[in-house]
Amino acid sequence: MLNDRFAHLPALLLVLTATFISRMDVHAQAKNSFIVVDANQKKILAESEADRRMPVASLTKVATSLVVLDWVYSQNVDKNSMMAVPPSVAAMGGANPFGLQPGDQISIRDAMY
Repeated sequence: MLNDRFAHLPALLLVLTATFISRMDVHAQAKNSFIVVDANQKKILAESEADRRMPVASLTKVATSLVVLDWVYSQNVDKNSMMAVPPSVAAMGGANPFGLQPGDQISIRDAMY
């Protein structure tokens, strides 16, 4: 079910990205790193500093969201269902924009977005 729902997502992202990049001045954006590839023809459509090392935080967030959505749909769970923040959250460093503490309740939807 989830696979059918997201089957066209890669193609849609490619089209939207290619459209966006075709309308921007690539040289003006040299400080940013990107690459757009046509996977079917195995051709690079556009790139800027494609070999530059970058943190993968955004990609990790997208992958995590897809795993959660896959689980939600496969288990027929409502995204508005509440879940408890686990004790392991206290040991994690970094940003905590919601100020969540172990035992707090948050919906799956709010945790994702």
